[in-house]
Amino acid sequence: MKGIKSCLSVLLSVLLLINLFVFAYADNLNSCGDNTYWEYNEQTNTLTISGSGAVTSTPWSSLNNIKSSLRSVEILDGITSVPDSAFYEYTVLAYVTVPESVESIGAIAFACCPALHHINLENVDEIGDAAFFASGIFEVNTNAAIGNYAFSECDSLEAAILGPDVNYFGEEIFSRCSSLKRIEIKNTTPVFTFDAFTGCPSLKTICFGGSESAFSEALRYTNLTPDAKNGLLLADVYYNHIHDVSASVTVKGYLPATCTRDGYSGDIYYDPCGVFCSEGYVLESTGHKYSEWSNWYKIDNNTSERKRVCEKCGMIEFEHEEKETPLSFFDYLYNLFIRPIVDFFNFIFGIKG
Repeated sequence: MKGIKSCLSVLLSVLLLINLFVFAYADNLNSCGDNTYWEYNEQTNTLTISGSGAVTSTPWSSLNNIKSSLRSVEILDGITSVPDSAFYEYTVLAYVTVPESVESIGAIAFACCPALHHINLENVDEIGDAAFFASGIFEVNTNAAIGNYAFSECDSLEAAILGPDVNYFGEEIFSRCSSLKRIEIKNTTPVFTFDAFTGCPSLKTICFGGSESAFSEALRYTNLTPDAKNGLLLADVYYNHIHDVSASVTVKGYLPATCTRDGYSGDIYYDPCGVFCSEGYVLESTGHKYSEWSNWYKIDNNTSERKRVCEKCGMIEFEHEEKETPLSFFDYLYNLFIRPIVDFFNFIFGIKG
């Protein structure tokens, strides 16, 4: 009976500890929606957002110096949206994890975040107005509906890959992106606004999924004149051309591996636009593949040699065998009788050699 009471006592103690831990953990989490929570780690300057559903508020913004200290945001699976102005002007924010569950990013959510260079937007359905205005991202790859000014004044942005559902290019969505070099538009009947790509002097390549007439029709509604300094008019346009597995490519920089030197598979570029597709990889040196050794043959009276040849590169490897020359009868007698006497006198008189 005492044993049963002891077991029950231990069990109750364990349950009490578990409850205390759960309550302590819950108290450490902060609400930012009906079923969403946030937690800030001051040691790593990381904000973690968890739960399920939409984030509807940004209470972390009231923390002291948060805008100049937050470096990483980890959004866990289950969160469906990032609210308006969530991380506006967070100047050192560099890493953001966006799970597949996130459907929308609100207006000005990551605007003026110059340290944010990479973010995964491939599964997002909606990007709000000025969501990434003046941010530091290098490349946009999305199939989302894009709001006005969404990527305006992103000076580091070099490429934009826009999926087939992106059919409306709103007001200044890529305006004044001074480093933007290429865009890929997979939609075949897009609608451009007048200033969607204004102030993009570096834009040289547009890969368009539709025909030349469809592109011309889209331009017609912009009322752009030939002298307008607009990227849509300045770039080279490649029609009926999208970058997928069916696109033809060119390999540049291929270097075959040899027996002793590494090679390179070459970088891949799309045809005919010349846009970079993927980087190559090192081809390890193959090593020699030698034939069988040949028979020994004499080079001189004391040395024999044999060889084998690499079947790949033709390199020849030699192996030598030295044979000792037999002593002559005079040398034999000298070593037997004379040499010991010479060595004795050298030792007595301290003569070396």
